[in-house]
Amino acid sequence: MDKIQILKTNRTGLKIVFKDYMYTKQKNLANNKIRWECVEKKKKNCKGSVTTDQMIVNVLKNIEHENHPPTPAQVEVTKVMLNMNTKAQDNFDTPSRLLAVETSNLSNEAMILLTEEKSVKRSLRRIRNKKYPSLCPLSKLKINGIWTTTGGPESKPLLLFDNENNTNRIMIFASPEGMLELSKSVKWCMDGTFFTCSKEFYHVYMIRASIKNTSVPCVYALLQRKTKDVYVELLPTLKLLLFVLRICILSMITKQKSDLRNRRADTVRSSILTLHKSKVRRRVYGLGKQAKNTRPRLFIKQGEEPTMHGAQNTCEKPTLMAVNKGMTKNIGRVNAKKGELK
Repeated sequence: MDKIQILKTNRTGLKIVFKDYMYTKQKNLANNKIRWECVEKKKKNCKGSVTTDQMIVNVLKNIEHENHPPTPAQVEVTKVMLNMNTKAQDNFDTPSRLLAVETSNLSNEAMILLTEEKSVKRSLRRIRNKKYPSLCPLSKLKINGIWTTTGGPESKPLLLFDNENNTNRIMIFASPEGMLELSKSVKWCMDGTFFTCSKEFYHVYMIRASIKNTSVPCVYALLQRKTKDVYVELLPTLKLLLFVLRICILSMITKQKSDLRNRRADTVRSSILTLHKSKVRRRVYGLGKQAKNTRPRLFIKQGEEPTMHGAQNTCEKPTLMAVNKGMTKNIGRVNAKKGELK
């Protein structure tokens, strides 16, 4: 039995797929029913429709399509487009990456029906731009939340400093990896750009670290002015941030070393304890074996009097013998003839 697939769209709300046909909601009927019409009704004057219950689980009535066959490829393209639109709102992947990932498993028929690549990327950018905060005057600008991090499931701090001075605003952006590389580098390269800067700031100042004869940008700063006072505040602040970073790294290394020493001490203690337990176990086993060998054992044969190990069966009274490491020692013997104890 064919099941109903529900697709959530941004404009019309819901679409359903039944037997590789797509339907949009037409109207609500009495008795908690919903009628759905074919998406090709306007283009091809298709009269196909289905009627479902309120929960959109069961098909109560189905009017067949007479103008066109099922379009599984079109259904596949619609699902991919809806997935890309949803992901464009939820993450920060580039439109090119989203398009490449989502269309990697499309069939050849669906690839033919897919919209042109430029149009898809433009649509994804438009959806993402709606998620960005609107522009505001510099006096009201305050960055917080996810916009102060690198984004993604494992986000890291990105906005390191903001003096919130509306006459001389300075904002420093850098990732922990960039700051670490900058602290290791003995040569810094500094440059600025004016073209890509926002309207409220004067220029973007970049500080690059020299890594293997290549300058890599590590720190970005948005500066409102280009005066001596700006750089006098910017560079000492950056130096202080690097100093704090070094302290954090040293504390982290110290903690790792102490944890390693503690683990080694625990390993040595457990090894000594295991060795001690094994020695005690062997000692206890030896004592038990010795006690087992020194315990007198009683043998009773059918039709005879009970005798101890090593006693002669001709005696009327049993002879007690103590056995120790294979050697026998007479405890006492009763002389049946004289009745004396020797």
